[in-house]
Parts: sequence; C-alpha cells; structure tokens
Amino acid sequence: MWGHRRGAGGVSAPQVLNRLVTTSAHLPGGFSMSIRLGRDRRSLPVLLCIVTLVSVAVLLLWDILPGLFPAKAHNLLGALPLAMIACACLVYEAVRRPSRSELIKAILLACAFLFWSANQFWPDLPQATLFNDIAIALFVFDVFLAVIARPVSISEDIQPELAKTEDLQRRVFRAIEADSTEGRVSLG
Repeated sequence: MWGHRRGAGGVSAPQVLNRLVTTSAHLPGGFSMSIRLGRDRRSLPVLLCIVTLVSVAVLLLWDILPGLFPAKAHNLLGALPLAMIACACLVYEAVRRPSRSELIKAILLACAFLFWSANQFWPDLPQATLFNDIAIALFVFDVFLAVIARPVSISEDIQPELAKTEDLQRRVFRAIEADSTEGRVSLG
C-alpha cells in the first residue's frame, strides 16, 4: 500500500487522512458532521428495536388468532411495542450524543410513545383519553418542530474552515492517486 513515505509537503498520506477525519468530525463554531456509530455503540438500540419488532409480530398474531391469547392480552401486546420503541429511541440518542435540541425532540417523541402505550395498557382508566390526547399533542408538536426547523446555516466564520477541509480532501485524493500511479506520495 502507501506505507509512511513523505511527499513534497513532508506529510505522509496516513497522517493527512487522520487529520482529515479529525478535522471533518469537529469544526469550529459547534458545527459537526455526521459520523456513523460503531457496531458496539449501536448494539443496545438495535437489540431494543429487534425486540420491539418481535413484539409487533406477536401483536399482529393476536389480530389473526386472538383465541391463542388470554383475555385482555391485547392491552399488553399493544402497549409493549410502543413502550419499547420509546426506550430504544432514548437509548439510541444517549449513545449518539446529540445536540441539546435533538435530545429534547427525542424525549418529546419518547414521551408521546409512552403516553400512547399507557392508553393501550389501561384503556378502562378514566385518564386513558387524556393519555391518548397528550400522545397526539406530542406527536403533532414533534412534527411541527421538524417542519419549522431550518436547515443548518453555516456562519461566515466557519466557511473558511470548511474551505480548508475541502482543500485538504483534494490534497488527500491527489496523494492517494499519486501513490497508486507513481509509487510515491505527493501532497503539493
């Protein structure tokens, strides 16, 4: 491969790639680019989602063959996937370490699912209608927040840093290309 040979700029291609990755991940002004989570950090949210999907399958089985289940089983079967997906949402956001506004939106969404779950679990409770109405209000508010959210605008003080990052990316690609065609690394 390219090894650690130094080009005209005195920097090896692996060093440039490392710098590019760290620069792209955290830019000044609080701007950060999305980075995929590693498999180990995603495992618990994924596991919760899988358990949730299994509970949805059991719920749909109840719809097809209700005689297989005890009386009032639908209350639990309807509430469980809603509560599980609320937990999965919160765990995912905890692992992802989102911004404060994203975390608040995730909490609102999880609360909506939990109130809907409570409505499913305790349909005969006098507060069941209230639980349902709160869930509706939270879902509507969540969509409202998504609609009014403006795209991220990059302030003028960040634009030069982005230009530097783009220039660094071009240099990395040139270095890799030079290494593969000429057998050496050139970052000039």
